[in-house]
Amino acid sequence: MTLPKLPPAPEPPNSIEGPTLLVVTPVVPPSPSGQSVVLERLLTDPRGKVLYASQNPPPDEIGRSDFVRLRIAKFHGPRGLPRILRIAAAVVRTVLSMTIRVLELCLISHRCDVDVIVGCTAGPTELPGAWLCGLITRRPVIAYLFDDPVLQWPPGAQRSLASALERLWAPRVRAIVVPNEALAEMVAARTSRATVLVRNPLPNDLSPRLQVRSTMTKPLRLVYTGSIYGAQDDAFRVLQAALELLGGFAELHVYTANTQAELRAAGITSSFVICHPATDAKQSIALQRAADALYLPLSFHSKIPEVIRTAAPAKLGEYLASGRPILVHAPSDSYLSRFFRETGAGIVADTENPLLLADAIRHLASDDQEIIDLAARASDAAKLFDISSARRQFWALVQEVVQ
Repeated sequence: MTLPKLPPAPEPPNSIEGPTLLVVTPVVPPSPSGQSVVLERLLTDPRGKVLYASQNPPPDEIGRSDFVRLRIAKFHGPRGLPRILRIAAAVVRTVLSMTIRVLELCLISHRCDVDVIVGCTAGPTELPGAWLCGLITRRPVIAYLFDDPVLQWPPGAQRSLASALERLWAPRVRAIVVPNEALAEMVAARTSRATVLVRNPLPNDLSPRLQVRSTMTKPLRLVYTGSIYGAQDDAFRVLQAALELLGGFAELHVYTANTQAELRAAGITSSFVICHPATDAKQSIALQRAADALYLPLSFHSKIPEVIRTAAPAKLGEYLASGRPILVHAPSDSYLSRFFRETGAGIVADTENPLLLADAIRHLASDDQEIIDLAARASDAAKLFDISSARRQFWALVQEVVQ
């Protein structure tokens, strides 16, 4: 069993006035993930200093003074043990890994004179490690929940461990931040803790617009930007069946970092689904605004349905601000379906029936006044995701915690 070396002491963050935050996260800006995008938009602000700590380095790791790379603790034991000993060994490995992680974070907090520790989901060690570091160093901790910290794990040992840890950290962190009302309700029901709602914000230079209805292209151009994984893949398969039924009336253009092999493995093989390489945030917004309509799916048969019910994709605000009609394809009890029904900002297809989904796509191309009004209601709803408001809410919370 080999213990990893601790990371070298990072350079203190720049000399901006304000509290210093240690953000413990599985992804660091500018990594191409929704969580990374949200952190970058929210924390790029002169009201404080930010130091990211993660075992997954960002693309521009070299030369960054605001990032410290955490080591991955690997422990190897003898093979061929009986089941009870394998379970015991797994518990020991978990405890040792967490001990190393907390020790690293404590050293970083001390060397960089950190004022507040922000522990993020969705990795297994970031949030519990941040809480333990705060407990040892007597620094306040904010739990930032991008996903449900317990139900994001499939039923089994990992969910049981996450639930036990939540009973320890939830009553003791200074504040809990959530991106939507559904997750706030779920967390409150389990922990009896009030939460702070900070929505995933729009980019700084993006304002909602009301786009004049333009002539639809033939075929109708649906657009999706982002990764495709277990949280959406079965919805994509229903959509491609609907596109086959429409026989060329519409196409879905996907801009994603997924490889062709990954998409084929997910069952996405239709000639009416055209895949393009991933683009940066600015290009994605331009593509969204040039679409005839935008596609926003969630899985109907996920292994973690509770997460689907509370999911709020980081691209939600961008889609609303695009000025284009939105087709929401998600279970009826999901936050997405609920949000769009309440705001009237898009068409909700909460079915796995390709025939009904095909009808919804045809409706998108109509000149119905209802469709024309979608953009106006979406533009109004996009104001909820204003970046200035999100920053004010978050940094006001930080100041309250510091004081």
